[in-house]
Formats: sequence, structure tokens, C-alpha cells
Amino acid sequence: TYKLLKELFTLCLVKFLLSEGSNFMLRHYENEIGLTQLGVFSYVSNLAGVVARILLQPIEEAFYAIFAKLKKVADSSTTGSHEDPSVVVFYAIFQTLTIFGMVLVLFGFTYSQTLFQLLLHHSAWDINRVAQVCSYYCVYLFTMTMNGISEAYIVASSNSEVLRKNQ
Repeated sequence: TYKLLKELFTLCLVKFLLSEGSNFMLRHYENEIGLTQLGVFSYVSNLAGVVARILLQPIEEAFYAIFAKLKKVADSSTTGSHEDPSVVVFYAIFQTLTIFGMVLVLFGFTYSQTLFQLLLHHSAWDINRVAQVCSYYCVYLFTMTMNGISEAYIVASSNSEVLRKNQ
């Protein structure tokens, strides 16, 4: 039980550092960054965090369920088919999300300034700076999506021994 508790603690610590690492770095370099840039990053981060929680997390959980179900069907099937249906579905989903994500990244770089002009037109915020940070955050969200789908596939298709060994 001690080994399992140690693994759980390590996993929680890594997850905490990955989710709150940007806040630690911003606080550490607060004097060099400036409060305006800190506010811009916080605004865009919170706005994009809503997208990640509302849209991306349910997609990742749904694909995890799909991959697990397909892997279970493939493991119980004795038809002699060499293609694992979970792999076929993973490639199709990954390719579709790559195309969709690239389109969103391109639109993010192109139209984020227009979006924030509509959202913040009477604000004292520097719209160009907010739009620039949002453009780069679109790339980050795209990367998070691809990582989440890949992680869902790996976790759903691997057995517990492989997961414990490769943590």
C-alpha cells in the first residue's frame, strides 16, 4: 500500500505542477513581467480555461470511453482480424482533430484581435497584446487537445501493469 500511496502522491504532485506551474512562474518573474502583462495573461488564461473545461475535457472523457470499449471488443473478438478497431478510430479522430485544430489556430491568429475588439471595446486593456497572447494560447489549446486524445488512447488501451511501469 505504501508503494501505491507513493505513486498516487507523485501523480498528484506532477498534475499540480503542470496545472499551476504557470502561476508559480508568473509570480516569480512578476517584477520583470509587469502587472499589465500579468493581467493580460490571466485574462486570456481564464478565458481559454473555460473552453478547455467545457469543451475539451468532455471530448477527452468520451474518447477514453470509446477507446476502452473498442479495445475490450477487440480483445474479446476471435475473428482473426489483424486491425485493432481502436487504432483505426484513434487515427481517424487524431487526423480529424489535427485538421480542425489547425483551422482554429489559423483563425485564432487571424481573428483574435477582432474578437477582443468586440469584447473589450470600452476597456483600458491593450487589445493588441490580449489578442497576441490569445493567438499563442490557441496553439497551446491545440497541443493540449492532441495530448489529451493521445493520453486517453494510451490509458484506455494499455493494461495496468504497463501504465504503472511507465509512469
